[in-house]
Amino acid sequence: MLSAGAAAKYDAAVLAQLTAITSAEAAAEVMVLLREQRNRTEWRAGPMTLTPGVSAFNRKPFLRCAAGARTWQWDPDDVLHHVEDVLQVAIGVADDTRYHQLLTEHLGLDDPTARAVVSRLGSFFGDGNAR
Repeated sequence: MLSAGAAAKYDAAVLAQLTAITSAEAAAEVMVLLREQRNRTEWRAGPMTLTPGVSAFNRKPFLRCAAGARTWQWDPDDVLHHVEDVLQVAIGVADDTRYHQLLTEHLGLDDPTARAVVSRLGSFFGDGNAR
């Protein structure tokens, strides 16, 4: 996902630069060649296919996403935020598991209480005060 988003942003920058110094047709030709040399025109993420693109109307990068019959566009910066969120969840799950184990084994809390403590942990992020 990150590579697809980076490719879309790179293509948009190349297109912006080339259209400032040459014709739109020449810029489009170079874009086609650049994409061919990339050896990859789409990326897969689970059931989803991501294809980098640049809008012909506003020259902004986007990802064309397809999953089954459904298609939509996704902003590359939103993709980055999504990937960060997914990674934070993955890290959090592992940390929550370790924290739960310490609460039960080291502090002797029973399982339901330890689960409740771990569940409430999110309210202590940021300034360290419970909310």
